[in-house]
Amino acid sequence: MSTVSEIIESAAPGEITTSEIANQIHARFQLDFPSADARGHWRNNSIGRLLRTLCKKGLVERLHAPKSEGVAGRWRWKSDAVPSSDHLRAQLEAEGGAFQQYDVSPE
Repeated sequence: MSTVSEIIESAAPGEITTSEIANQIHARFQLDFPSADARGHWRNNSIGRLLRTLCKKGLVERLHAPKSEGVAGRWRWKSDAVPSSDHLRAQLEAEGGAFQQYDVSPE
């Protein structure tokens, strides 16, 4: 499994952007680029190409329109498993969301 796959899977079931993936790889491997343009080309060509390959293989889901100018690429690990309601509740609360439960009682 590639480092990119591991990063995306660790964010599951949430999403992660191409830039966030690139930042993690940049920090993990202490990469050095001569310019911001060089780093951008690396992100778009190397990371972007691998993300598109993972998408074609059905391992990740693209959550943005392809070739969207000015829109961050968003990705999510593809899972056939449906998260439990407890897991979804914990994720919502961790992100600062509110949860309200309604009980349906038979009349």
